[in-house]
Amino acid sequence: EERTPLQKKMDHEVKWLVILAIVALVLVLVMGYFRGTDLGFSILLAISILVAVFPEGLPASMTIALSLAMERLAKNSVIIKQLSSVETLGNVDYICTDKTGTITKHDMTVKEFFIGTKFFVMTEVFKMIAEGQSALLHDLFLTSVKCSTAQVVEQDGNIIKELGDPTEIALIKASILNGFKPNQFDSYKIIDSVPFSSELMFSAILTKSSSGTQEIYLKGAPEKILAFCDTYYLDGKILPLDDRHRQHILGELCTRSEKGFRLIGFVKKSDVGDIQKIDVKNLSGFTFLATAAIYDPPKDEVKQMIQETKDAHINVVMITGDSIKTGFSIAENVGIASDMQQAIEGKDLEQISDGDFENRVEQLRVYSRVAPLDKLKIVEKLRAKNHIVAMTGDGVNDAPALKKADVGIAMGRAGTQVSQEAANIILTDDNFSVIVKGVEEGRRVYQNLKKLIPSNGHEPSLEDVFLQLTG
Repeated sequence: EERTPLQKKMDHEVKWLVILAIVALVLVLVMGYFRGTDLGFSILLAISILVAVFPEGLPASMTIALSLAMERLAKNSVIIKQLSSVETLGNVDYICTDKTGTITKHDMTVKEFFIGTKFFVMTEVFKMIAEGQSALLHDLFLTSVKCSTAQVVEQDGNIIKELGDPTEIALIKASILNGFKPNQFDSYKIIDSVPFSSELMFSAILTKSSSGTQEIYLKGAPEKILAFCDTYYLDGKILPLDDRHRQHILGELCTRSEKGFRLIGFVKKSDVGDIQKIDVKNLSGFTFLATAAIYDPPKDEVKQMIQETKDAHINVVMITGDSIKTGFSIAENVGIASDMQQAIEGKDLEQISDGDFENRVEQLRVYSRVAPLDKLKIVEKLRAKNHIVAMTGDGVNDAPALKKADVGIAMGRAGTQVSQEAANIILTDDNFSVIVKGVEEGRRVYQNLKKLIPSNGHEPSLEDVFLQLTG
């Protein structure tokens, strides 16, 4: 197990104390010999000075100081699993944080749907039902409900329970608000499903209706799933999707990414025959249905907290599964990044060499669409530059990065048990301001502990030894 900054300082101080003790021992014996002092008395004096050099109260003082700090941090929603993590937290100069729920409010809401060639706000989407376009909305909300691991329970018109990924919850809530209750789709049987992953960037389901028709629905990153399409939906018709329309769709979606919206695309393939598995390596012939624009606003206090970290010479890095433009927009809004050159996407990160990444790692502030193992790579490169790194995480795949970081911080509300076991610290309030307060407390403790070392180790000094010998 690696030594913490305070432990390294203690090792350094102890080495000097050992040297001081040996020098004092030799001096006492030599001076006693030349002065003709009784040998027994000289040995007894030398042993006394040797023992007195080491501050016997230091371990107890440090343990008490760290324990009190743990208690204060626990009252501020920071659960410390190891005493040494308190002072390590105070030495942090890089905080690598997730976006959703930490920087933002964790309150995702579907604001618009891009359908055909333009965006529709939710009131306009509701009107589409009356205009006879309910078939499209049926497909959208069927995908939202069935191609999901989230659960939303409604009772008497009120949502009483939400469980699962916040993006999927937002889509299911949009379905309910537009009159499509989840139980309406119970007649659809799921033949096969593909869970979302950062490598695929989409999830998929193969459904079978009560009439026996089988269809494939995909939900994920629009730029990814749009490549599988050769037709698109427009005003009740299915039209060929040429390069001009494809670029138009991507251009329109880009306007929302730049404003910080998370975009989730929907595509469909009808009449796929009597297949039993979805071949993710052979996807084509799909119809582009729509894209949901979801917004999760930054927390009110985050911008001020980011400025406080900068004033304290702490760098903040934001890691998100959103597109690079969405991630940069939020990061720019709260003050994490100021230039697009400070952002990088996961696919670009994979292509650059380790040497190039090590040269750029201190300039980068936003990582988008990164795989969990990329987090581990980020930690390793920052630590190679002698930085003390705190890394947040909530998923099972975040465990390696949490373990590798100097301070692994797991989310208490949204975090998995695996991530919490791998982390040094657990937040009972998944909030960036809690992390900052934890670092402030850690710095205060670290400064107090540093004062303990020289004050306890000061007496007796070499000057005191000489006074005893010559006095």
